[in-house]
Amino acid sequence: MKEKFSLKFLFKIYLFWIFYFFLIRIYLIIDNQLFNIKLSTILKGFLIGIRYDIVVIGYFLGLIVVLFPLLDKHIISEKICKKIVIIYNSILTFIFVFFSIIEIYFFKEFGQRFNHKSVEYLIYPKEVLGNIWAYYPIIRIFIIAVILTFFISKLLNRFIQPSEYFKIGFIKKSSLWFIILVLMFIGCRSSFDHRPINISLAYFSNSQLLNEISNNGFFTFIYAVYDKIKNEVDFEKKYIYTNEIEAVKTIKKLLDNNKNEFVDTNNITRKITNSTEEKKYNVVIILEESLGAEYVGYLSKKYHNLTPNIDKIAEQGIICENAFSNGTRTSRGIEGVISSFPPIPGESTIKRSKSQNNFFTLSRVLKSKGYTNWFIYGGQAMFDNMRGFFNSNGVNNIVEEKDFISPIFESTWGVSDEDLFNKADEIFSQQTQPFFSLLLTTSNHMPFTFPENRIKKIIEDIPERDRLNAIKYTDYAIGEFLKKIKNRPYFKNTLFVIVADHGTRVFGKNIIPINKFHIPVIFYGPEILKNYPKKIKTVVGQIDIAPTILNILGINYTSTFFGRNIFKIPENEGFALVQYGELLGMITLDSLTVLYPGKKIKKVKNDYIKKYQLSPKNLNTKTIISDYFSLAWHYYINEKYIIEQY
Repeated sequence: MKEKFSLKFLFKIYLFWIFYFFLIRIYLIIDNQLFNIKLSTILKGFLIGIRYDIVVIGYFLGLIVVLFPLLDKHIISEKICKKIVIIYNSILTFIFVFFSIIEIYFFKEFGQRFNHKSVEYLIYPKEVLGNIWAYYPIIRIFIIAVILTFFISKLLNRFIQPSEYFKIGFIKKSSLWFIILVLMFIGCRSSFDHRPINISLAYFSNSQLLNEISNNGFFTFIYAVYDKIKNEVDFEKKYIYTNEIEAVKTIKKLLDNNKNEFVDTNNITRKITNSTEEKKYNVVIILEESLGAEYVGYLSKKYHNLTPNIDKIAEQGIICENAFSNGTRTSRGIEGVISSFPPIPGESTIKRSKSQNNFFTLSRVLKSKGYTNWFIYGGQAMFDNMRGFFNSNGVNNIVEEKDFISPIFESTWGVSDEDLFNKADEIFSQQTQPFFSLLLTTSNHMPFTFPENRIKKIIEDIPERDRLNAIKYTDYAIGEFLKKIKNRPYFKNTLFVIVADHGTRVFGKNIIPINKFHIPVIFYGPEILKNYPKKIKTVVGQIDIAPTILNILGINYTSTFFGRNIFKIPENEGFALVQYGELLGMITLDSLTVLYPGKKIKKVKNDYIKKYQLSPKNLNTKTIISDYFSLAWHYYINEKYIIEQY
């Protein structure tokens, strides 16, 4: 009896290619001699790899599934249908085989799956193809691919037999087609969460080679193509652009505080020497979701009683009264706080392919000083590629939603802020060496749900009632956390930085609504910050936080950060760089300068910030904004935001 192929042939082809990609990984493990890694870790990498394989195979076989409704005797004969499927399968086989052989050579050269490098090679086909032809045995690869394709196709084509699919009725046929389509969609998405699978899932171990092997080259290649199409803005063509040499001259003058020793005349890399001895303080950054200044009591003109706990913390710590976020998304906040990197147009750098390895970060510097680094998040770390960015840039300990056992409360975005802080306390209490941790909260996010009986809710029918209650809960949670840990051994030796990732509901009639970028920034550590000023009036951005933390720690290090130590910025010379859609802005005490697409620039008066009788310095903002964003774009595109020793 001849075999039916409707579901069975697809299933068998799926299994074959999963096995094929499994063998590729085995080869890469052996070729790279990863024998010192635990077997359990390698197996985990292989399981992650299967998820990527299912996605890739699903997309390639998807075309056949989409065409299933045409497999009707009134439209096409069964014989022709079988030929179409066989031809498609043979072409698919050659693509998989040839691509994977080429990728093995690429991996030998770069230690990575196909990525942005491979995409960029396509821009210069003549030069690159000539180089490939001279360096690689292309004819041999092609012959091997053809031979393997012949035998593999012969095997797979045996699965493709005449089908009962032609003979069943319309309703049954349509139902079967719909079920197959849904299953393939689930496989291609590989997630029931807010976002489908992305490359960050593969960054799970301390071995970068194993992380790369766990991925799938087709997946990473398509991701790199998507990244280039969606995110890569040609800054030089679209905005007023300053060449690297001139931009470096301008920025060096702003970064120089008479203690910097610039390593090279052609870049901003410098040796930072602090006047105090190095201190092994722990560092905990609490990145509060959507906590705009307009809702924080000590900064707000409207809401004075929403955040009593944060206000109390502010009284005991150092507050930056004129601090502004990089942008309007959490990924922008992480980019600014952890990387001290300006918000170049397009997506945040943490979501881009060129920042996935050796991007300069605060965590890299602290790791080099013996710190244990943590990212603790109540949601899924795969979101916005956070897992991939952190794991490949100095943060090897990642705690996410799945690691919370029996949480107090869960929303669509993850566990509550209380759960987050309880887990953090549990982890911090077990540390035996200095640690750095970034905590990212979730409760102050739509749909604004949180545990009952924690706060006195606003019940009146007023605008933004749900958001206001969520902010009250956010304040409650952080207040309870700091109250709880005050007697912990690690508390006195820990520097806390409380900062919002961004504001809320960014809109307005202004070119860039400055008030919506205004955020709280508090440095808190009663025993650590006794001799520091209590209020900073200087205009600062999120990019200034990392250099300031390292100054408080008294760490000497080599830096290429774009930000400045807040304590060294003259009060009338501070500024913040922001991104709002395609607009790039520079906020100072008295002005807002905006870079527009189309090589336009405009400077307008800023009436939002309190001047405190300060006389703003007449900064050449049009030059500064162009130079900063030009150099940041140049450093990202050319992968120069890196210091090898870290």
